[in-house]
Amino acid sequence: MHAKYVLYYKLWWNNIGNAFIDLGTLYILRKIFSKESIHSLSGFYVDLIRMQHDLTRISRRKRIATVFPVTIRNILKKISKLKGKELYLSYNYISPRNTFEILEEIKNAPMYIVLAGAILDKFILQIIYPRIKNLLRHSHVILLGVSGSSYSDPEINYATKVLKEIKPYILISRDKLTYDYFSNLAEYSYNGIDSSFYLPDLYKPLKLANTKYVVIVSDIGEENREFYIKCKDCKKIYSIHSLKAHLSYDIIKKLLLKKNMFFSDNPYDYITLYSNAKEVHSLRIHACVVALAYGTPCRYYGSELRAKLFENIGANPSKELTTVNHSYLKKLKENQLRFLKEVISRR
Repeated sequence: MHAKYVLYYKLWWNNIGNAFIDLGTLYILRKIFSKESIHSLSGFYVDLIRMQHDLTRISRRKRIATVFPVTIRNILKKISKLKGKELYLSYNYISPRNTFEILEEIKNAPMYIVLAGAILDKFILQIIYPRIKNLLRHSHVILLGVSGSSYSDPEINYATKVLKEIKPYILISRDKLTYDYFSNLAEYSYNGIDSSFYLPDLYKPLKLANTKYVVIVSDIGEENREFYIKCKDCKKIYSIHSLKAHLSYDIIKKLLLKKNMFFSDNPYDYITLYSNAKEVHSLRIHACVVALAYGTPCRYYGSELRAKLFENIGANPSKELTTVNHSYLKKLKENQLRFLKEVISRR
């Protein structure tokens, strides 16, 4: 039997964009369910494995001794049972079975399991699915503001296979491509928006004294990107999103020596920075999501297909410096909440 509570299984904040999604998702859930009924567990191991994969992909099968902090290195070796071997992963080489996880020890299954963000990515889904599989006999799955990542044939085929087994009660996509591929696999489907667009309803940031600055958002290794931004009589602030995954002494020293570098473990710091900025120029999708949500003009310089989520709010920051129609965005948010409340009320 299930218990009358909601379990949000979230990804670890290895990059601050995941934090934006988490905060927005929890805001949505609290508009529908009682605060006391909502519980959250972290997919920390999911991101450790993904970090390991990303690192080995970037380093092209080289040993990671000079790249990754020793503590994280040792954790990764123990989890994947590699014990000193080269840390190279394929999608099929994932077996972190040494770990103890609260998710697997829950006494009473939740009424709903909620997943959000790019969880239809094959790499993420094949780690998450075995972890929630035993709960699915008693729980209903809500996919809230979800998408894939590459939308490749292997990713689509794998996600389709898993969703047929999960049988989601609700699927809310954050882009039309995801909706077109997977909407027929859920009992109720809706082509919606990313959860991070709800952040202004949750948090009103501090006002800064000096707002004559533009923010350049990148990752470790790309912090010198300038994007040829014209910034007359204003300063440039360099924001790093994926800091946690890359901390080492040399990197910390490098970042601290660079003028106007910004990094934090607190998502509200980033929200404050972006909401007060004159402009945001970003390689990270969710820096633009937050900027647009708070009314700051943003330009996205990446090429990921996940950026199709902007089409669902009628924006195209990949083309030019962009703002969003906030009356239209407000209507989109209200309609999505209304849909969720109506469907949940049917159970």
